[in-house]
Amino acid sequence: MADNVGFTPGSGATIKTDQGSLSGAHMQVVKLAESADGGESLVGADATYGLDVDVTRVQAVVTVAQSSPTNLRVDASGVPVPVTDNSGSLTVDAPVSTPVFVRLSDGTNALTTLPVSDGGGTLSVDDGAGSLTVDGTVAATQSGTWNIGTVASITTPVPVTDNSGSLTVDDGGGSLTVDGSVTSSQGSPAGNANAWPVKVSDGTSTAGITDVSGAKCLKVDVVQQAAPTGTVTVNASGYAVPVTDNSGSLTVDAPVGTPVFVRLSDGAAAITALPVTDNSGSLTVDGSVTANQGTANATPWNQNVAQVGGASVVSAAAGVQKVGVADESGAAFSDTNPLPVSVVTTDRTRISKAATYAANETDVAIWTPAGGKKFVVLGCIINTTGVGLIKIYDNANAAANMLFQGTPIAGTVCMLFPHPWVSGAANNVLRYSTGAAAAGDVTVYGYEV
Repeated sequence: MADNVGFTPGSGATIKTDQGSLSGAHMQVVKLAESADGGESLVGADATYGLDVDVTRVQAVVTVAQSSPTNLRVDASGVPVPVTDNSGSLTVDAPVSTPVFVRLSDGTNALTTLPVSDGGGTLSVDDGAGSLTVDGTVAATQSGTWNIGTVASITTPVPVTDNSGSLTVDDGGGSLTVDGSVTSSQGSPAGNANAWPVKVSDGTSTAGITDVSGAKCLKVDVVQQAAPTGTVTVNASGYAVPVTDNSGSLTVDAPVGTPVFVRLSDGAAAITALPVTDNSGSLTVDGSVTANQGTANATPWNQNVAQVGGASVVSAAAGVQKVGVADESGAAFSDTNPLPVSVVTTDRTRISKAATYAANETDVAIWTPAGGKKFVVLGCIINTTGVGLIKIYDNANAAANMLFQGTPIAGTVCMLFPHPWVSGAANNVLRYSTGAAAAGDVTVYGYEV
């Protein structure tokens, strides 16, 4: 790098100087910079502390004369600074909010565990309204009466006595299990609901109870009986009781309003159909009588259904009668005798359906007829805005059901059917499906049958 510039700046450049008070000469103000070749870093300095000096280069001891204790500043950050009491005592002031950490020692080693002793007196331990944890086993000497709360388990049998009084056991709303036999006195029940139930048993089975008109009765089998000395009343309601005349005659009195049901018999079996006879006289029947013909006779049952007015009927096929149409004089209609007809001017109710289609649609409904109806298409108009495949079909996408299948060019396509295009079954729906890029509108019109 070239040094020493041989020219000075032109007019207008100002060089800072300091004019002397005696000779009036100007002395140039110069800033100190590092001496390395090409270096431009300035040496630090400020008005308060002057020029920065690197004291680390000093090899000997530097003695600083301190004029005032408050003027000397020492920065020992990052450097250990020994503190000594100079064979005296060292006092450390620390506020309550920022205490000084103190580590205890036995003179040789730091204390990690602080032993606690009662010093031959009484030691009080306060858990600070929290919980106190003790490691190890705690031995306690009992005095007075101990109250035992919840016990997780008892490993040693504990005798329980009522001390000649009463003993109350509470299962805590759960179940209480007792090993062995328990003897209990029933006491006096407060009512039927509190009475102890008793079963009557032979050691194997228990006796049953029957509800008779709301009363609970013990079932009893009568296996022995003595001759009655008076009147015996038997309640056989709900049971079938055989009645016999004891080989004599049995009389049943029944008023007109409450007749007795009697079943007839021919002596061997019950009669299910009662024969009716006129006893060789006449029998009168009120109402209509339906009768089967039975064996045909000449008149009036005999009739040939294969004839009309006595003339044979000609068949066009099995079960199909051939019919001729004639005018009121009996003359057959022909080119010279045409059949007069009239044109019905009232048209069917017109129905129009329209849908806008897009690409890649499947089985979209165009025309859903009313319940039980078929749709009849008379014409179809397709207005294409996006060229692509479109199929219009009767309910299912199949070749046999297709009304239209193709890729119409952009524009409008009109289809008029010479014969009405009718759906294959009632409740079928006219639908469409499209391919890629297809777009446009489809309109169909017709009626429903």
